[in-house]
Amino acid sequence: METGDVLVDSVYRFKGRHAPAVVFAEIDFTAMSDTIKNRLFCGMTRASMKLDLILSESAATALLAAT
Repeated sequence: METGDVLVDSVYRFKGRHAPAVVFAEIDFTAMSDTIKNRLFCGMTRASMKLDLILSESAATALLAAT
């Protein structure tokens, strides 16, 4: 097991950075708007090896409906 730093930040402050693993937490919305799509894209593309999304049920439903 390797140790490393844990960085907690907002999507906006993490823009332009990358990390091996990203946990995208507290995702809660009821409809998929362009703003939400941009935020999700920004956050999800920061991970180089592993991405975990922690979604509310309404956000999961909206995300699945948009695909």
